[in-house]
Amino acid sequence: MNYLNQSVSKLTGIGAQTVNRLEKMGIRVIQDLIFHLPLRYEDRTRIYPIGSLMAGMTALICGRVEFIDILPRGRKSLICRISDGTGFISLKFFHFSANQHNILKPGTLISCFAEVRYGFAGLEMVHPDYQVISNPETYLTETRLTPVYPLTEGLSQNTLRKAVKHALSLCNSEPQLLVDWIPDSILKNYHYPSLAEAIQTLHAPDESVTIEALQNGSIPALKRLAFEELLAHHLSLRLTRNKTKAWQSPVFASSSDKTIAEQFLRSLPFKLTGAQQRVIAEIEADCRLEHPMMRLVQGGGYGSHGIIGRTAQTQFQRVV
Repeated sequence: MNYLNQSVSKLTGIGAQTVNRLEKMGIRVIQDLIFHLPLRYEDRTRIYPIGSLMAGMTALICGRVEFIDILPRGRKSLICRISDGTGFISLKFFHFSANQHNILKPGTLISCFAEVRYGFAGLEMVHPDYQVISNPETYLTETRLTPVYPLTEGLSQNTLRKAVKHALSLCNSEPQLLVDWIPDSILKNYHYPSLAEAIQTLHAPDESVTIEALQNGSIPALKRLAFEELLAHHLSLRLTRNKTKAWQSPVFASSSDKTIAEQFLRSLPFKLTGAQQRVIAEIEADCRLEHPMMRLVQGGGYGSHGIIGRTAQTQFQRVV
């Protein structure tokens, strides 16, 4: 049984609503989900001291709640200030619940991840991802970069990450189900990983992979997928060209009497360049063939289209 061709509804935690939301993004079967690659990555592998934060950073921090309040003026918001001994920062929530207000009580230890920016009271994080730490001795940061996926309305990162993780486990259990079209000889020659290995690396990069390497495309997994995409594009163009050559088209034999053409050329207030003469000869040769020509002609210098452009438009309507 090929699990990859089954509906995403087979995955743990994927209900009817999530199936519909995934379908909006063209994700219907498990294989579609495997090829739904991250847009970017977040680094939650280290905790930054609050005192070291600067506006524009995206960081994971840890601190205790000092106070919490609801600001009624303007747009109603929940404000929470945390500190770790090196500094403090405000957390701001425009959409919040009574449960959040009860959980984030003074003295509670939490971890937060978000972009740091300047607010009215100094540095702040708006709607950070946060987690209450019940036991500091057992709290662990992530060991690898966290993927961030393209989403649609109503679909969360956590839901998608769990679904991708389950899909990858099925793929890893039977890697032969994911067909690799690139020959082993090419993979070895360019030091590229297999398709299954490349997909695994991009969804769940190991500890040795950095954000910088992913951003500049220097890791073999990205190079391999880029190579495959360019190869597929090249082959599709070749296939289209071969199909076009199979089409039949009328043959235009050159007239034995070239007086009219010669008179036309002599009437021009300029002489054709060598390149223009060569292009006209090539077009005439194409017109004697039984299949459509594959030619893009660009005129230049004379009128809106140039002499070659006008000739191509008015005399050679067979151009595809």
